[in-house]
Amino acid sequence: MIALVTFALPIGCFGQCIPGTGQFDIISNNYRARVLSENDLFWDFTAGIARFEIPVNSNSYPIFAAATWMGGYVNGSLHIGAMTYRQNGVDFWSGPIDTVSLGTDISDCNHYDTFFPITKTEINNQKNHVYNSANMPTDITNWPGNRIAGDNTSYKLAPYQDVNHNNTYDPLNGDYPIMYGDYSVYQITNDVGNHHGETGCHYQMGLETHITNYAINCTTDSALRNTLFLHYDIINRGIDTLTNFLFSVWSAFGYGVASHSNSNSKQNYIGCDTSLNMYYIYKGTGYDVDIGGPTGYHQYLPAFAGVFLNQKLSRFTSYNNTASNINGNPIGTANGIPYHNLMNGFWENGTPMTYGDSGTTVGGTPTNYLYSGDPVANTGWTEANAGNKPGNRNGLGSCGPFTFYPKDTLKIDFAYVFARDYQHPGDSLACIPILRQYVQNIQSYYNTNTTPCGSIFYSDIKQIKNNNERITIYPNPTKDVLSVECLMVNEKSTLVMTDMLGNNVKQMPFTTQHLTFNISDLSEGIYNISMISNEGVINKRLVIVR
Repeated sequence: MIALVTFALPIGCFGQCIPGTGQFDIISNNYRARVLSENDLFWDFTAGIARFEIPVNSNSYPIFAAATWMGGYVNGSLHIGAMTYRQNGVDFWSGPIDTVSLGTDISDCNHYDTFFPITKTEINNQKNHVYNSANMPTDITNWPGNRIAGDNTSYKLAPYQDVNHNNTYDPLNGDYPIMYGDYSVYQITNDVGNHHGETGCHYQMGLETHITNYAINCTTDSALRNTLFLHYDIINRGIDTLTNFLFSVWSAFGYGVASHSNSNSKQNYIGCDTSLNMYYIYKGTGYDVDIGGPTGYHQYLPAFAGVFLNQKLSRFTSYNNTASNINGNPIGTANGIPYHNLMNGFWENGTPMTYGDSGTTVGGTPTNYLYSGDPVANTGWTEANAGNKPGNRNGLGSCGPFTFYPKDTLKIDFAYVFARDYQHPGDSLACIPILRQYVQNIQSYYNTNTTPCGSIFYSDIKQIKNNNERITIYPNPTKDVLSVECLMVNEKSTLVMTDMLGNNVKQMPFTTQHLTFNISDLSEGIYNISMISNEGVINKRLVIVR
């Protein structure tokens, strides 16, 4: 047997892209949220000011900036990308990856340094043949369904419904974008555009990330009105398997801030709730003042959370804006190791985070979750009962670790949820039960793909009612053989089986009402079976036992 040896590619082997400058404001529901083209969010990096305003037109901001961190190992070498404030450069660039060279070029980075918005109204109009060549909206014509002519990137990029089955995005012949929610903004990024300036890591990962920022409009539901959703499709375009791969969301919290260094951002507490897969910020004082231009939340105080909807919150860490090599800002000169330590539940120098006090007790009990107690009931470990002073907080929620194989896609669904109490002035804890209820509602809506206003999360193919009457799978649980019976089949029906990471493990035509096939090659676990036809899609859950 010949052993296959792969080599990590160092900086300088790929593109020479420059940091993108794209910024776009999502104005929907109760907020105005700015997204940026390099995997960061919520701030104007040119002016250095916060740009997630909620309520809209209030001049109040619960967070200063946010970004994604991703990293894992290849043959013992750390490959990582992260973003914070762009002081030392960036680790992500706009655009897809060339599937031949595994790099990218400056022309593609520049071309995709933009955003692709779409609304459900536009989609419905396209489905109903309202548009023609004279009145087709640019949101539909500009949708990046296929690669640029002459590129070697993946032929299909942003998802679309191929109505005429010609394998090409062709809106004049009825094709339309596939979208999430009622209003979405699509973007594509990569980590191979240049060297990683933020982390100083010597190796890229070969990751292409498709991001959908979206809103579900529902004026009668407070949870949905105050939630921004994000869907990530992270594709491993490289040749290497990334082990101990973690996906993290970094949040620089701060109320009413024009700059994260203002004193108003130094009055906060953070915590996490592992039962809800969320981490959150709340006020450490009874009043949020006006400082530096923005308006504070005053005596009616909010809480603001980041929530993993389809993954477990496996770690929650934090650090301060200091020069400490334990719990200060990570240093981008150590091949990214301080960043990965924080993602992995350690302080930046690699020492364990410990339960109690400030989390730095030598010889204490290691923990993956800082401040996991209940501040309302004053039970468990909270910042208040640890004796911490309110301050400037950076939170980092992580999921994983995963083994991330070449050509695999990791799917992450995430939400930012805002809640505010108007009944108990000066009570900084009164908003937390409201926040928890909002998160529970959002999770329930997500799990069932239903909302009080009739919208759904993923609206590319209509969901079929009375699923149990239309498809049967047996035995379930099963071990080696699975039988599927379905009443909604035609010459174009397809059965797709995916694992819990969203990876396709089996796909086959389904043109008769009964199909039996072998699944002995699949690992024990939970799988989703989707039956897709012109009528729509039916989903079933399958358990494989050994």
